[in-house]
Amino acid sequence: MMEAFLIAFLSVKGRITGILIKNCTSNYKAKDLMGIPWLLAFALQLDGWYLRQDIIWHKTNCMPESVKDRCTRSHEYIFLLSKSKKYYFDYEAIKEPAITSDRTSPRGSKGTFTNNSGRRKQEDLGKRTYTGFNERYYSKELPQMRNKRDVWSVAASGCKYAHFATFPEKLIEPCILAGSKENGIVLDPFIGSGTTAVVAAKNKRNYIGIEINSEYARIARNRINEI
Repeated sequence: MMEAFLIAFLSVKGRITGILIKNCTSNYKAKDLMGIPWLLAFALQLDGWYLRQDIIWHKTNCMPESVKDRCTRSHEYIFLLSKSKKYYFDYEAIKEPAITSDRTSPRGSKGTFTNNSGRRKQEDLGKRTYTGFNERYYSKELPQMRNKRDVWSVAASGCKYAHFATFPEKLIEPCILAGSKENGIVLDPFIGSGTTAVVAAKNKRNYIGIEINSEYARIARNRINEI
């Protein structure tokens, strides 16, 4: 199964400066995993695309499988591609909360701390020389946000208008925020039930959707009209 759920693009003086976001998963053929995502990625490279990153969509509510000779699959690939070495990508817009250590277990130390000075207990560490690292570490304010990681844990979701599975808005939103500016253009060549357009509209982006199935197109229009 292959689905491209989003192309976000901008054009500056005729040069494409946006990105292509491609979602892809694979099937088995006679017990052999076909590896479609990476076959596609390599084909796009040969066709002139820069393969910038593979992102793992971790489905927190994946469908159960009754397999006994492998693990249950709970992820799909999302590829980030561009046509230029330089392209628009707003990493600030998709930063995530930082995971910081408390004072009892800071990064870079396996020791423990006293409540008043923050010094390591030398006797617990074989009386190694105190370096003052821990005090220096805490002399600066810890960051509250960090760069978004490449594993996105997002639950799959449905649509009240359709019986088929649709992409969750939380999966599409960071792609749109990073890949386009406000009033920019988001193109989805297989818009399905319209989730990409809905998320684009909510985030003040223009959108273009293409869909060959008239019923899906009707669902997309209804969803867009609601917002």
